[in-house]
Amino acid sequence: MGVIKMKMSKLAIIGLGHVGSAVLTQAMAMNLAAEIVCIDINEKVAHGEALDATHATPCTYVPGMKVYSGDFSQCKDADIIICSGGPSILPGEKLDRLILAERNVKVIGEIMTEVTKYTKNTPFIMITNPLDVTTYLAATKFGYEKEIIRYRDYFRNTSLKTHHSKSL
Repeated sequence: MGVIKMKMSKLAIIGLGHVGSAVLTQAMAMNLAAEIVCIDINEKVAHGEALDATHATPCTYVPGMKVYSGDFSQCKDADIIICSGGPSILPGEKLDRLILAERNVKVIGEIMTEVTKYTKNTPFIMITNPLDVTTYLAATKFGYEKEIIRYRDYFRNTSLKTHHSKSL
């Protein structure tokens, strides 16, 4: 019996704040990719998250999982991109999604400008809020070939979505 060779998958995570860090942790725990690149506007944050994750790789079931920081050029050969880039509503600020939209439209515009220099057809999961605004921008203004997937779509008709809706 011969050796079965698996395609080594690559995940790019853009934005390594609280949400992006949680995505990284879960991607590793679920063995979503053999290679994960961490991309953030603050290169030190991306490097620190990648370094912390690298120290956890002995706990995963993917021998030789590679986690590192990089830049947008790393999106070129990624199998999937998950974007969590953009600021949140800060403590004490008015809970207004339009204020958040104004900030994150600029950030997502900058991210998509960089990503589309290297790829326009890698599956892209948007989890930056407000999802409807950021997803619409990313899907319509940058000539991206694949459908931009909204994170919220995975949670339709679930208790999480129900609780989220009740909190609004």
